[in-house]
Amino acid sequence: MLKTIQNVKISAIATCVPAREVDIYDNKSIYEGNLKKLNKVVKATGFHKRHILDENSHLTAGDLCIKAAEKLFENGFSKEDISAVIMVTQYPDYFEPATACVAHGKLGLPDSCIAFDINQGCCGFLFGLLVASNIIDNINKKILLLCGDTASKILGSQINAIDDIPIFGDGSCACILEYDTSATPMCIEIGTKGNDYDVLITKNGGYRNPPKLSMFDSNGNFQYDNYMDGLKVFDFTMNIVPPSINHVMAGKNWQEKDVNYYILHQANKMILENIATSANIDVNKVLRQTLSKYGNLSCASIPSVICDEHTKFNNKQNNVVLSGFGVGLSWGSAALTLDKPLVLPIIYY
Repeated sequence: MLKTIQNVKISAIATCVPAREVDIYDNKSIYEGNLKKLNKVVKATGFHKRHILDENSHLTAGDLCIKAAEKLFENGFSKEDISAVIMVTQYPDYFEPATACVAHGKLGLPDSCIAFDINQGCCGFLFGLLVASNIIDNINKKILLLCGDTASKILGSQINAIDDIPIFGDGSCACILEYDTSATPMCIEIGTKGNDYDVLITKNGGYRNPPKLSMFDSNGNFQYDNYMDGLKVFDFTMNIVPPSINHVMAGKNWQEKDVNYYILHQANKMILENIATSANIDVNKVLRQTLSKYGNLSCASIPSVICDEHTKFNNKQNNVVLSGFGVGLSWGSAALTLDKPLVLPIIYY
């Protein structure tokens, strides 16, 4: 689905991550301590440090989103102007109610403000952007878009990792979108390959496979049974994402020279560079410094790049191409102009 969206402006972006920083080199069990092999993988993937919650922390993705949103309201935005709050997450505070309702209450938003969740992962920011934009076009008011995941809640710190490396960090973002008739139109594309839903999946804990005693370790930890077919996910990414980037650029009649930055889901360095080659875009415009600082932040990945590079975006105008891809299997891309938004530096909680 390729859609042109009118009258929508991204006015502000904030990203919040836990204060706790972990270093991949501190995990001596990875590759059985083979430093040479680890160095090679770090060089290829770009992963090095991450910010994750303490093992005993009761903070959630919702808490991190609320902290980010509070910082935006402290910078001049009024809660009374918010007509909807949308929360994109795979790690909700509760099965019910929606985490958006929890955030609504804790932020003290108006009773007239609607609140609901979207269950999406690495392309969640694009899904949220599309849904929020369609609502804005009908109510002509501001929307608070929250995106966040805390993968460490089910993946843990991966102390015993042998054949894999820790890649996921915890993080959330808050964005304010508003109706603006002078906003430059954005072009957005969303898609899903649901036949491949099971190549990236958390099998246990939902109603298909509800918790049983046999799913718990002796120490009480629940076995969520996370599974990823890395080769199929890579093939999906390389077959889908480069054409999607080209589609939204064509929708805007943009050439390479018209784009200031490409802001892609931070899957890993090798994937981002391969996407750039396949899409025939300038790899030097593909921002990818957050990989070594925060890892893969799922649906908060794209906003985290913008906030980490806030000096490039805060109160400045840039033509950007966004693209997210992952669980579902789903993807989304957008070509839009960030027109002098408020962009805060990364917030630590």
